[in-house]
Amino acid sequence: MLLCCGVALIMATTFDLWTTHYLVRLWSAAVPYTAALIVVFAILFPSELDIATRRPTIRVLVVIPAVLLGIWVQLQIIGSKTQINEAWQFGYIYAGLALTFLLLTLAGRGLFSISPAVREQSRVVFGGAIFSFVPFLMSNLVLGLINIDVSWVLMAFLFFPLVIAYSIVQYSVLDTGRVLSFSATYGIMAMIVVGGYSLIVIG
Repeated sequence: MLLCCGVALIMATTFDLWTTHYLVRLWSAAVPYTAALIVVFAILFPSELDIATRRPTIRVLVVIPAVLLGIWVQLQIIGSKTQINEAWQFGYIYAGLALTFLLLTLAGRGLFSISPAVREQSRVVFGGAIFSFVPFLMSNLVLGLINIDVSWVLMAFLFFPLVIAYSIVQYSVLDTGRVLSFSATYGIMAMIVVGGYSLIVIG
């Protein structure tokens, strides 16, 4: 649910980057925050990695780089445009590495997990992650390889929570109440941020 909130926050505040620039700091913090949640998600879903089972503190440790990067980015915002762009680029790279880690862990579970259900679920989510995140990886992490309009990148993000919800329902990983809560949190968060942005624009 937290991961979906982070993605919704990035999507909603991206519109502000194109217009009013009132929520630049919020967007700048959301990128590394969401990247850290992607790493945590990759560690825990659909089954916990062995290293996390043996060392539970790793779930917290992976968040530390995001916190440090978030603080550094906030300090760079008061600098020149070059400094801001450089800070954002580091945020993109960090997010790209987090997404790559997610894809690798899903592929590993899909190929080598002992549980047939986990293998199948990992493959489903892997396909959704490819569709959702590869446009971002190609247009931001692999610089200059391909030029994709940012609106299409954001629209692709919408597919990921739908795939997760489907995999949860299909393979009964969580109860229906959790699924509904998962979906509602994502939708409500997006509506609140977009609504607030609309009020700012309207004045």
